Amino acid sequence: MYEAWNNVHGLHGTDIGRCGYVGYPRSSLGDGLQYSRATSFSYARSPPSTSSSLRYGPERHSSHRRTSYPYQLPYRTVAIHPPPPKKVHFYHTGARTPGLLMSDILYRSAYGLERMIDGADETVLAQAGVLSITICITWPGYEGYQLFNDIPIVSKSGGTMTRIKLARAVCKIFSRFIDEAQTLRCSNRQYRLGAHGLGLHQLLLLSITEASDGIWRVEVAISP
Repeated sequence: MYEAWNNVHGLHGTDIGRCGYVGYPRSSLGDGLQYSRATSFSYARSPPSTSSSLRYGPERHSSHRRTSYPYQLPYRTVAIHPPPPKKVHFYHTGARTPGLLMSDILYRSAYGLERMIDGADETVLAQAGVLSITICITWPGYEGYQLFNDIPIVSKSGGTMTRIKLARAVCKIFSRFIDEAQTLRCSNRQYRLGAHGLGLHQLLLLSITEASDGIWRVEVAISP
């Protein structure tokens, strides 16, 4: 009697990811990533041979023709939940909700920021094993324009970026985005950036979140 097992595995995934800059007032976008695995089994059995010349060993497989009788077992589905996305918040000391004015982050002294930012000296991405990140910024009204910029988290000397330094690096990138956006046409006057629109003194840095592998989006709210 010969028995053969054939295991077939299938992996189905749904990847929902958005990379960009959230510019709507106090908006927050989430990314989800969910996988499921379906496993099926096929079973085939060849009928016993009545030949007197039946041998045991390698010759047995080559000297007898196989006849398959497939039998399908029910599918078994297993849900695999991914770890939560990496995220860094920026809270004012004593505040319950995140949000720091970009102008304060860029122009206040280091001493002033240490007192203003909750967990200012924490090395926020050190434990996550992140060496560098790429910030991606887009903005409503400037469709088709986006800015990518790298931020090293670990320096060549081995030092790790703190929350203060990370916030300043992100705000510098956004300041550059505003400068370049002023030369472009804005399709929505409510979100126009620059001298005749929104400036750093009106924008709150809320958080940064990993949207995909190495690409981080910035969450911002417009100050009331």
